[in-house]
Amino acid sequence: MKCSNKHSCAKDCDAKVAVQLSSWLEQGISIALKNSNVPADLTDKLSQLISNELDACQACEIVLQQVAADKAANIATQHPKGRVFDRAMVHMLELFYASVLARSKNGDKLMRAAPEFFNIVPRGECLDLFLQMIKRQCIGQSEVTTYTQRLESILRPYTEQGRVSWEQVYLDGDFATFLFDLFGLIFTHMKAGEYPVPALNNSLAAKHSPQRINNLLKHMLAVWQLQQQQDQTQ
Repeated sequence: MKCSNKHSCAKDCDAKVAVQLSSWLEQGISIALKNSNVPADLTDKLSQLISNELDACQACEIVLQQVAADKAANIATQHPKGRVFDRAMVHMLELFYASVLARSKNGDKLMRAAPEFFNIVPRGECLDLFLQMIKRQCIGQSEVTTYTQRLESILRPYTEQGRVSWEQVYLDGDFATFLFDLFGLIFTHMKAGEYPVPALNNSLAAKHSPQRINNLLKHMLAVWQLQQQQDQTQ
């Protein structure tokens, strides 16, 4: 990857940024090509060719814009309005995880190994990063805003002095429809292949077992796709 502005760039990186971006791009492109069953002897050549065609200066600007957007999104997520959307997402995933266990041929074995969703995606740092990656890849900031506004209108009758009665919310028909629509949006944008959310492999520490989380998402995606096919034939 070459830089078209290396002689006049205000952020003199001594070409280190270009080298690092090239490395990341080639790794990511190689994974994507392999997941698409492209022959192994072509993946390295193609990924390097694509990387060489890109301009490091433009890539830097894209990265800086994304960092700024992520910072703004993180600030919004720390606000109570952002957290209610996260809670709705988690509740949706908990429900579907229980459904997957019930449908699985090895449900009893899975239940003993990981009886709840949080056994796979632990609360705290891991869950926060997981939700951030899901929102970035499978929803997008514009849809997050739209769905958050929609959720707020559902929560309004069950909110008093800033406190939400979630037990009542979970029984609301509009909330069930909201989760169904959100569920479809998320799983429609997951990627087929080994890693439904590839960013998890780079964003989560090894101690959080990103491969295990992606395996769960891969299984969830397969169940959802099967359900979609069944619904279409009925």
